[in-house]
Amino acid sequence: MNTSYEITPEDIRGQEFRRKMLGYDPDTVDNFLDQLADQLEHMQSDIAGLSERLAVAEQITAEYREIEETIKTTLIDAQKTASDRRKSAEAEASSLITKACLEAETVTNETHQRLADVRRQIEELTAVKTRFITQIETLLTSQLDHLHAVTSEFGPTPGRPAPEAPPVWASERLATEAPAPGGQMRIQIKG
Repeated sequence: MNTSYEITPEDIRGQEFRRKMLGYDPDTVDNFLDQLADQLEHMQSDIAGLSERLAVAEQITAEYREIEETIKTTLIDAQKTASDRRKSAEAEASSLITKACLEAETVTNETHQRLADVRRQIEELTAVKTRFITQIETLLTSQLDHLHAVTSEFGPTPGRPAPEAPPVWASERLATEAPAPGGQMRIQIKG
């Protein structure tokens, strides 16, 4: 028997044994060899079928491994992209918040400055109003004093009616307005 190659069912069927006296029954040996050849043939057929199924399974497994690698790569890329986008969004949000805070601070400062300017203007106008009222009161008091002096000087005498006051246009004492330094109003009386 040659062991350098695989024994096939045909090798078993075609095997010839030398005959010896008082040896094995050749029909029994031939029947056994036929059964052995049939079983070997059946096993080889099963092995061939299993080999084909294994090849297909290995091919499918290889395809699934490629798909798995593609999915892993895609997932890693997606995670990286999501992480990059999240970091970018966080940076942009932080930048927008900082910018909004600076703008709010600027607007607040400008509003405080305007408010201070308006308060200062109100104080200045109040001071001007107070000075103007004081000047008017002083002028009116002065004029009343002058009027009392004039009327007491030319007061009615018993039996004589009081003289009529001349019209304003005919009076030598005409009031004129002239602005005083510093925006104050000064009233001068001519005559």
